[in-house]
Amino acid sequence: MKQLEIAALLLGEIESEGIPFHDAVGGYFREHGEDQAHRGIVSNLVGTALRHKMLFDYALKYYDSLSEEDKRLASLAMANHYYSKRLDDQDVLAHLSETLGEEKAILIRSFMEKKREELLPQNLQRFETRYITLNFNCPQWVYHRIRSTLRSAKAYHAIRELTRQARPTLRVRKSHLDPEVLLNPRDGEPAYEESPVPGILRYVGKSPLRHRQEWTNNNVFLEKMGTKHVLDQVGVQDPGQILMYADIEDSSALRELIETYMDTVGLNLGVRLLSDHLEVRRMIRRDQLKTANLFEAAPDALEAYVSRKQEAVFVLPRSTGFDDIPTAPDYLLRLKEEDVKGLVENQAKMLESLSEYVADEGKLVYMVYTIDALEAQDQIKAFLEKHPEYYCLKEEQLLPQEKLETALYYAILVKGEKPQWLIEQEEAEKAALALEEERRRAERSQKEAPAPKAEEPAHAEEPEAEEPAPAPEAPAEEPKPEESAPAEKPAEEAPAEEDAPAEAPSEEPKAEEAGE
Repeated sequence: MKQLEIAALLLGEIESEGIPFHDAVGGYFREHGEDQAHRGIVSNLVGTALRHKMLFDYALKYYDSLSEEDKRLASLAMANHYYSKRLDDQDVLAHLSETLGEEKAILIRSFMEKKREELLPQNLQRFETRYITLNFNCPQWVYHRIRSTLRSAKAYHAIRELTRQARPTLRVRKSHLDPEVLLNPRDGEPAYEESPVPGILRYVGKSPLRHRQEWTNNNVFLEKMGTKHVLDQVGVQDPGQILMYADIEDSSALRELIETYMDTVGLNLGVRLLSDHLEVRRMIRRDQLKTANLFEAAPDALEAYVSRKQEAVFVLPRSTGFDDIPTAPDYLLRLKEEDVKGLVENQAKMLESLSEYVADEGKLVYMVYTIDALEAQDQIKAFLEKHPEYYCLKEEQLLPQEKLETALYYAILVKGEKPQWLIEQEEAEKAALALEEERRRAERSQKEAPAPKAEEPAHAEEPEAEEPAPAPEAPAEEPKPEESAPAEKPAEEAPAEEDAPAEAPSEEPKAEEAGE
């Protein structure tokens, strides 16, 4: 079966050699054009196996008779059986029997005869860390970073959403194409639908994006809704200038600035490697822009390219990038916990270096595509403590389960004196938080208060006996309410009702979309 053979080959390259998913798939089919017809199914199978790698690895862990290559084929068979359903199971098993032998094929069939939930350890509760990490393919250290930033219910839903395959969202270049042409085509069903962000459309078509005319003509480009949401909040007018330094491979923020401003303001667009952003250079050349300056430099060496203070400076450093998980099924394979310390240090240095280019009353915008307080709120808090000449106008953590479908933290800082209205607003918010905390404290105290003592029934007085009677045997004393042994505390308390979702269904991520 050709599709399984190719999928097993690519899965091996990704897991063993560390080749990124999109590079492995794209490279193979560029080199083997005769197999192009299999690309959709192969991409789907490999992506699905990667999105459930932790679960499949756990299920196959103790079967020493299976080699690593055998386990990859088994993972692909289970990915097809439980999720993709693109190939007939009997054809898959026949291929396994021919490739691995009847004994191993029977063993793999035994997994496929189980319900998906039976692959999980049966003694786990739905809200246990181990259950969440296996069910949602999320390493424990990633879960703990998200959980330390969000309350348990939000953390659970964020992780669940991040492990789903996302529908692509695209920015329409209104300077080149009317969005109505895509929303209401003359022929056939529309392949796009509106999103909550003006100018961004969600792709719902069945064919790969690379086959669409508007894509090949560069009239649309991939962009997250959260990106445009942030950039739309910071406007600059002529003769102002904007500096954006993007230390990430995603070029959409750079392209959004170009599409928004064209030649109306000066754009200084800095990157670490121009080779990662060739489409930005092509965009500038095609539109013959004279005020857009794309350059390659380190973030602490911009003097030769930026001649004056800027009205707005955007800082986009590398981060743990949890927002990339939905579009890169192998992302968590390549992300290592030991890299976080270096990321945090570089973020602080980059924020410090670029703050030197902000004009008085100008804005400094910090953006990280992740959910991690260490890289987000803590960075801004430390920067403001060091730089009293700035104040925070707004900060927000966007979550993937919300309407903008983006894991993104941003802070808009202003260089200048904090206005009185903002001071009053912050004081009102602090007072409201204090009242809410007081209400919660009172509720906790009420729940923890001991139960009232039971009143003892009154006894009638007995007349004095003429002679003392012999003392009767003392009956076994019943413990008073306050002396009763406390009820045993359960081994693990369930999350508070306001924190835990009503039910944690075992969600299945969508299959890899056609526009990979």
